[in-house]
Amino acid sequence: GGDGGLFWDLVDKSGEQFTVIVEDCVSIGRAFGCGLGYAVERKGEPTVFRRCYMMCLDWAGDAGALAVGAYNTSPPESPDVVCEDCTMISPDNAVQILYPSKYVRLELKNCRLISLNFTQPIFTESTGIIASVVAKPEQAHIDFEDSLLMGYKVFGRSNEPKTDNP
Repeated sequence: GGDGGLFWDLVDKSGEQFTVIVEDCVSIGRAFGCGLGYAVERKGEPTVFRRCYMMCLDWAGDAGALAVGAYNTSPPESPDVVCEDCTMISPDNAVQILYPSKYVRLELKNCRLISLNFTQPIFTESTGIIASVVAKPEQAHIDFEDSLLMGYKVFGRSNEPKTDNP
């Protein structure tokens, strides 16, 4: 991948129904390893990443091994994205909830979420294994099942990258 590995961004089609199934893939991106931007899931047909290895190379800010932005106007009854047996590795955020998402729902089954930034707030604080820029935390719903999370903190709110980083 380039800026985003296996990544679908609906841009001018935001809010339209879209589903993709990705299996047995390795995806590397500068900003996002895998992801989906601003779709609405088809009823009962979420986007599925199965047995995928997702990696993000960017180290701060709006980036993640898995990036998800949904265009739901109310909390969805079922997940927008389901990840099964996936590994997500990033220097900062394993999962990034994209701006300007309203309501997002994820389901993570038997996944490994790894944030490599263990720096404490003295230098460059990690934005979290799961980071979001949505205005209200209750707008992001994440179901975990048999998953491993590794990082300095689990949930965080990402902001603009700090300019004093080397």
